Amino acid sequence: MEEDRPDIYEYLGTFSNEDARLLLDAFLCEEIEYTLDVDKMGLETMSPIQAATGGTFGTGVGMAIGVHIDDCDRAMAIQQRVLKIRL
Repeated sequence: MEEDRPDIYEYLGTFSNEDARLLLDAFLCEEIEYTLDVDKMGLETMSPIQAATGGTFGTGVGMAIGVHIDDCDRAMAIQQRVLKIRL
């Protein structure tokens, strides 16, 4: 991480594990700074046993990804390309 960039991340979304892996691999290749946001995954108040076994319906089943604010536009373009999202 570059020291001259403050740690400001924008929530990109919550993705299935498969989609998250594709995105994170692409972000690494393109040198996009990212973070995984546990609070947005609904795991913060979940018991460790419940989280380890997949959470509950709609909770803890995906990866919440944030990207550095300076990389947001490039990350959105990568997301559209990798996940083939049409706007």
